[in-house]
Amino acid sequence: GNILKNSKGQEIGYLHGKNRQIITYDEIPEHFVNALIAQEDKRFRSHGAVDFRSMGRVVFRALTRGKLEGGGTISMQLARNSYVLKKPNENILQGVHRKILETFIAIRIESKFEKNEILEHYMNRIFWGGSIRGIESASRTYFEKSASDLNLSESAMLAGIISAPNAFTPFRHLDRAIRKRDITLRSMVQYKLITQDEADAAMTEVPHIRPPERRMSKKSYVMSTLKREL
Repeated sequence: GNILKNSKGQEIGYLHGKNRQIITYDEIPEHFVNALIAQEDKRFRSHGAVDFRSMGRVVFRALTRGKLEGGGTISMQLARNSYVLKKPNENILQGVHRKILETFIAIRIESKFEKNEILEHYMNRIFWGGSIRGIESASRTYFEKSASDLNLSESAMLAGIISAPNAFTPFRHLDRAIRKRDITLRSMVQYKLITQDEADAAMTEVPHIRPPERRMSKKSYVMSTLKREL
């Protein structure tokens, strides 16, 4: 298999590819789905492939700031992640071209898949820093549990750090990750996905984060040697 374990059966790294484990929509807690929608695409259930209200704000920001940022629906993000459409250091014209490609691919996605199917594909592809891809790997890496066991606080934290996982990783910046969690919880309350009491209780929780001695390091000497020998 792809996963390497030590003599105690603990995962220590991956031989190739990304740290990703596929799970189904039904295995993912409703709390995480709601946190994801509140954070990434608040009108996902009601709009089509494109959220024209959000795209209007994108166009305005592009004209006033000279930067093309935000506005992508979950379907557009799925298109971008699936086909690696976004390139580093793209200029405004390249960005516009990419948005057009994302839009047409997203339309195809929305015509072929139900909303929950789109969410399942997206949640299994989300980048959470390092080599971590997908909700199951993120949950196991950060919280040492399956995604099916995530509680509200943990769900909100994972959804909150999607926008910049390396900058908000709880491994190095737990205080930032907690702030992002609380922002997501407040957004969930605003859109009536949870109650204020539920949010308040989740905000008081101290998350269990995988301790340093059990964190995988793909760039370690041992992993490099094993890969070379194998």
